[in-house]
Amino acid sequence: MIFKLITIALCLMSSVAWGWQDRYDSMVEMSLKREEGEIIGGHLKKDLLSEAPSKSELILWKSLWEGSSRERASVGLALIEAIYPQGDPSRWGEVLGFVYPSLIPRPLMAVDALMVSVRSLTDLEGGDFLAAELLRSFGSSSRAKHLFIDTSPKGMEDVLSELASRTGMPGSWKPTDIEGVLPLAAPVGGTISQSSAIAQGMGFLDGSGVPSNNGPYCWDRSSGRIYQVVDRRNPLWIPGL
Repeated sequence: MIFKLITIALCLMSSVAWGWQDRYDSMVEMSLKREEGEIIGGHLKKDLLSEAPSKSELILWKSLWEGSSRERASVGLALIEAIYPQGDPSRWGEVLGFVYPSLIPRPLMAVDALMVSVRSLTDLEGGDFLAAELLRSFGSSSRAKHLFIDTSPKGMEDVLSELASRTGMPGSWKPTDIEGVLPLAAPVGGTISQSSAIAQGMGFLDGSGVPSNNGPYCWDRSSGRIYQVVDRRNPLWIPGL
C-alpha cells in the first residue's frame, strides 16, 4: 500500500514537472520566434517605406483603400510616419487638427492609417510581428485602446485578436464592442443641433478633431459621417469658428 502511494506521488510530481517544462519550452520558443519576427519586421518596414509614394497626408489617406495588401501596408506606414509625432503610434493623443480644404480630422486619419497597416501587414509574409508592434505601441495609449481597440471598427475584431494570439502579445486585445467601419475619418459635411446629436447617440469631436464629450463637431461613428454642431436658436452660429 505504501509503495503504491509513493508511486502515485512520484507520478504526480513527474506530471507537474513535465507541465512546467512544457510551459517553459513554449515561452522560450515564443520568445525566439518574437525576436526573429521583429528582425524580419524591421527589414520589411524599411522596404515598405522605400516603396511608398511621397505624397501629402490627404493623398496617402485616400490611397489606404487602393491596391494590394502590400501597397496598402506601404501607404499606411508612410502615413503613420507623417501623421504621428516621430512616427510613434503611442503618441496618438498628440495628433491634432484637420486636413484642409477637406476638413478631415487628423486624429481619425491616424487611426485609419494604423488599422489599415495592421490588417494589411497580417496578409504579408513576415508582417505579423511588425503589425503587432504597431498595435502594441498604439494600445499603450489607454485612451486610444479604449476608443479604437476595445471598441473596434467592424472587420477588425478577428484581425486584432488573432494577431495577438499568433504573436503572443500580453494583455487583452479582443474587442468587447464593435462600432463603425473603416474609414473612421471623413470630411466634415452638413450640420446638426447638439440636442439632435445627443438624442441619436452620436459622439462629438473637439476643435482639434479629437473624440470628446462635447465639441463643435458631431461624429456619427455608426454611419461614418461628421457634422458641424449648430445652435438651433441661431443657425448661423457655429461653435468653435
